[in-house]
Amino acid sequence: MGKSLSAKPKQSKQGKEVSAIMDTEKWFNEKLTALENDPDFRLEEIILDLTEQISVKMKEKRMTRAKLADLLGVTPAAVTKLLNGNPNFTLKTLLKVADVLDLKFNVSFSALKPIGKVVKIQTSIVPTANDDIYPSKEQPKIPFSWNSDDSTMIFPYDGSLRC
Repeated sequence: MGKSLSAKPKQSKQGKEVSAIMDTEKWFNEKLTALENDPDFRLEEIILDLTEQISVKMKEKRMTRAKLADLLGVTPAAVTKLLNGNPNFTLKTLLKVADVLDLKFNVSFSALKPIGKVVKIQTSIVPTANDDIYPSKEQPKIPFSWNSDDSTMIFPYDGSLRC
């Protein structure tokens, strides 16, 4: 007789491709999350960042690997090894590269997670009759709150403070 109709609609080729992409993306994100704390993975991330910064600066200065090698007093092969991500370069080598490329080199440690504290800043600013104390809508909003009782401004604090 005739064909029976299935309650399940047919999935198009495009639908299968989208599903496969979503599955791959989910898999990749799970793997990436699992590796976040792996020391070797973190080292590769640092090396990739450093070599990318060096490459960008070389490009800005229109500097070849051979020229960089000459300025560092090393062979072009040593520069290639550096830019390919050799994990055994020393701080001294990185400092020399920074000097040649007119970059500041620093190494620092920072907190893994923001502290999330609130900082109170005491002020003694008193508005005068000439001050515009009602900002217009065009002015950018600063993320703080004002406590008129004790003249303090309260800013959200993420654990880092830079001047």
